[in-house]
Amino acid sequence: MTEYLTIKENSISNLEIKKSKFITNLIKINSEAEASEQLELIKKEHYKANHSCSAYILGERSDIRHSSDNGEPSGTAGAPMLNVLSENQLTNTLAVVTRYFGGIKLGTGGLIRAYTNSVVEALKENQIVRVILIQELHITLPYNLLDNLKYDLNYEISDINYSDQIQMTILVPIDEVKVVEQHLQDKFNNHLQFNSGKIKTAEVPIKKD
Repeated sequence: MTEYLTIKENSISNLEIKKSKFITNLIKINSEAEASEQLELIKKEHYKANHSCSAYILGERSDIRHSSDNGEPSGTAGAPMLNVLSENQLTNTLAVVTRYFGGIKLGTGGLIRAYTNSVVEALKENQIVRVILIQELHITLPYNLLDNLKYDLNYEISDINYSDQIQMTILVPIDEVKVVEQHLQDKFNNHLQFNSGKIKTAEVPIKKD
């Protein structure tokens, strides 16, 4: 998975609809086991609640999907929540909506709207980010090329050391590494040496409408 969308951080939001209280937890997850563990923790915390409905999406192709109505009428809670995650192209994300019943029945359509809106509003209060894989690219070069190289680079310089030659580390999206190496070798007549370093992740916020 070279890049994907997820939430920036775990968050909790609240929504009241016809005296029922809906508490939405959005949680970053990396496995089904972690999703189950987080769901159980929320259920224990809200053991007096009427329902704790859930939905999550996992995997490189967002192909692991699960939802639960947790006692609400079939298809009125988990599936609508899952739809919101899917429409936002999110993965590695768990949504849990806990409901404290307020005494007024919402009906099938009302429940679908309530659980949908709970996740929609929670996402508005959170931040969707694009997670990309970043490769550390170590470059060794002569001193006389430093200024020209800095001028040519469009990537973050994370480290630079001065010795007999200059050792510099830049951060490049993993799918651009070969193109960057070839471009720099061509421009600087093969006077640069490259070594690959660690692979990291970086989060790029998605602008809200």
